[in-house]
Amino acid sequence: MSETSFKGKNNPSLANPIYPQDIAQGRLSEFKVFDIRDKSDYDFAHVRESRNFSNAQDIYQYALQNKNAKILLVCYSGHTASVLGTHLVEAGCENIYYFDDYFTHFELLGLLNTQQES
Repeated sequence: MSETSFKGKNNPSLANPIYPQDIAQGRLSEFKVFDIRDKSDYDFAHVRESRNFSNAQDIYQYALQNKNAKILLVCYSGHTASVLGTHLVEAGCENIYYFDDYFTHFELLGLLNTQQES
């Protein structure tokens, strides 16, 4: 059974929060990064090796089929990722994490691919 207490400093969720300091310590490679921002924003700049998803059902199916994969949801501020993370945990997914802070931290850490680099 999933833990039923909310976690997160900025955006409470049933999913597991990940913070900028976790990413700075090199933990990004542990995750499949799913960017849930608008496709145009994803196309402009996104976390390296991330995938863009606009459909929650696709993320749910992936999580069920890849139970050993740690899925990190990324949005603009952590809010949408925290809400979607909660829904996925409530639906039975236990491998869901979310970035509980602003997307700009990935830029500050030098972890983005941008249109200029394409």
